Amino acid sequence: MHVHFDEDATIIYFPSDHPVLTGLHVRVMVMRHLSFLKCGFLIPPASLTDGTEVTFPTFQVPEKTSVLWHCRLCHLGMDATQAVLTKNYAMGVDWTGTFDLSKRCVSCLIGKHPQIPCSVNHHHATAVCELLHMDSCGPFPVLTPQKKSSFWAILDDKSNYGHVELLAAKNDVFPAYCKVESLWEAKSGNCVVAV
Repeated sequence: MHVHFDEDATIIYFPSDHPVLTGLHVRVMVMRHLSFLKCGFLIPPASLTDGTEVTFPTFQVPEKTSVLWHCRLCHLGMDATQAVLTKNYAMGVDWTGTFDLSKRCVSCLIGKHPQIPCSVNHHHATAVCELLHMDSCGPFPVLTPQKKSSFWAILDDKSNYGHVELLAAKNDVFPAYCKVESLWEAKSGNCVVAV
């Protein structure tokens, strides 16, 4: 298909070699920079057609249950979903049913399923500075009073001793690492083996 975006409409053109929809197009209404295509196609009455339209089957309308609205509201909690639908928090919501709080969303149940704890919880390193773990994060939109926008953290696997440093830029990680590495090697008497 070929899609043409305009300020007031989006037009979808079907390919010329399509077996059924050759030369046809769909015009989609644009509101607030969003294109709305109503997929519940209905066959127009004969008085409004000129015989060139293609008839589409009508999509089945799903039953509007509390679980469906829970999914449409990005898996919001059921209490909050009930409040949105019954207390006029949202405009254009059509709700006339009751809430069955015993019905649960399968996706939420799977997502909140607790993980089995790791059976092995020991250190991989046998000496200080043998294995270091590090990560950096940022930049953040709000700076610290010292104009730092990122941070960097390092952790020794054996001792669980860590260090966190604020950074003005992400490329300041290497100088910060060199400083911490030399300090830890001097204090422990060991050399860093792996990072």
